[in-house]
Amino acid sequence: MTAKPYQGKGSIIMTNIDSGVHQSKGIIGEILRSLE
Repeated sequence: MTAKPYQGKGSIIMTNIDSGVHQSKGIIGEILRSLE
């Protein structure tokens, strides 16, 4: 879960997989970087 109240943005990402890499380096990281 991320929250950026001053920007009016937030996200909740739920997965049920073990991708073998840290979450910030996998698909979740890509999604979070696209929201910046």
